[in-house]
Amino acid sequence: MTESSTYYEFNRKGLQAEAVKHLEELASKMTRQIDLTPIPQPTRENEMNYLVYDLEIVKAIPDRKNPNQRGIEYCTGWSDHTNMGISAVCAFDAYEDRFRVFCEDNLNEFQQLLELRYPLVTFNGIGFDDKVLSANGIIVPVGKSIDLLREIWKAAGLGPEYQYPTHAEYSLDAICKANGLQSKTGNGAKAPIDWQQGKMGSVIDYCLNDVMITRNLYRLIVNHGFLIDLKTNEELEIKF
Repeated sequence: MTESSTYYEFNRKGLQAEAVKHLEELASKMTRQIDLTPIPQPTRENEMNYLVYDLEIVKAIPDRKNPNQRGIEYCTGWSDHTNMGISAVCAFDAYEDRFRVFCEDNLNEFQQLLELRYPLVTFNGIGFDDKVLSANGIIVPVGKSIDLLREIWKAAGLGPEYQYPTHAEYSLDAICKANGLQSKTGNGAKAPIDWQQGKMGSVIDYCLNDVMITRNLYRLIVNHGFLIDLKTNEELEIKF
């Protein structure tokens, strides 16, 4: 018998008090399984004007293992930044303490935000997002970026550019899970397909969640100075 069916069984027998008690025990059990403690803002004063951002693209990336879907536009690959397009840029603006969404109609406002905020925090932004932005006329100011993926690689004794197999497995989802943080809600490779199929809300929702967990990862590093290495389970000291 499942937890929920137990509740209905109590009610069916007229045992309302037992049903309520069962729900209270179930809620307590679920709460213990999830860390509901909010991750505080970074404590260093100069970190309070940071901007976290992530973007999704319009054209899908070809999958070498599967044929292209009929009716879906594709770029030539992960390095074809010019032809990817930008469906949405999502951001967390720490100065105003709010999330922002930028699409074709207000993308120019994101450029203004990049100029005003410091530091600019991403996960693989230098390797991907910033190149797509540049190809679409949005320039990330030099010397203001913190790419968390590169910082993690560096702390693990690796170089700043991706190399297989040493740099593999350090995904945003895997790193967050290894450090007790909320994980991703979807697959980035599917986002451009969803966008082309008119599922704009789903794509923006997915992108906003990526921004939120990147923000939480950044806060965790600033406040504690280290992360748990998902490969070795040891502490990685990270200094910006």
